[in-house]
Amino acid sequence: MRKDIWVLAEHRNGRLRDVSLEMLGRANELVRETGGRTCSILLGKDIDELATILARHSDDVVYGNDPGFEQFNSAHYQRLMLDRLRGHEPALVMIAQSAQGADLAPSLAVAAKLPLITDVVALNCMDGGFRATRQFYQGKVSGDFALGNAATHLVTVREGCFAAATPNKQADVEKIPAFADLDDAGKRFLEFIEPEIGEVDITKSSVLVAVGRGIKEEKNLRIIEDLAAALNADVCGSRA
Repeated sequence: MRKDIWVLAEHRNGRLRDVSLEMLGRANELVRETGGRTCSILLGKDIDELATILARHSDDVVYGNDPGFEQFNSAHYQRLMLDRLRGHEPALVMIAQSAQGADLAPSLAVAAKLPLITDVVALNCMDGGFRATRQFYQGKVSGDFALGNAATHLVTVREGCFAAATPNKQADVEKIPAFADLDDAGKRFLEFIEPEIGEVDITKSSVLVAVGRGIKEEKNLRIIEDLAAALNADVCGSRA
């Protein structure tokens, strides 16, 4: 039986987020073993260009270009996903482990009665199904989960865990019609607040020199900064 994988593409300020192509990268690898197809699901306003990009990275693209999707609203996304799941049984639905994914995925899993594994850092085929890995205690312990007998499983995927998809496809693209009453959602978007960003985005750094409590005082950072300069690295710190 063919096992398709759906990826809910996430975008912000007119650009696809890296995690969207990372999920597609792993999904494309997995379907080579399952004999299925990858399908990107994209929701937004004025997103034709983004749909064209996804068409080069997945087997199929389904997108809703609607003013009601201009800003993320989990109720709107959930309604669309529930509608698409009726009559379809993808083996896996992948959503980013992000603020949006954390809002949508648990509610969607309950509404669609789907098993859910959150914050996945690895996905593999195993015994005709899938195995997911997630971490506990701030990464000190990893747990492997064999996905059970449900026809469809839902996972949220941590950014930066997979290589981005290669643009070597030409997808079949389906544009879905607008919903007439998206405003009746029970909640509404108010504003988007950009988080403060430091001088360096360490998620883009090739080499990092990390410090923790052992540095004790700010004056002791000089030796770390000298080391980072010698290694052409960026300096980062632990959560504490």
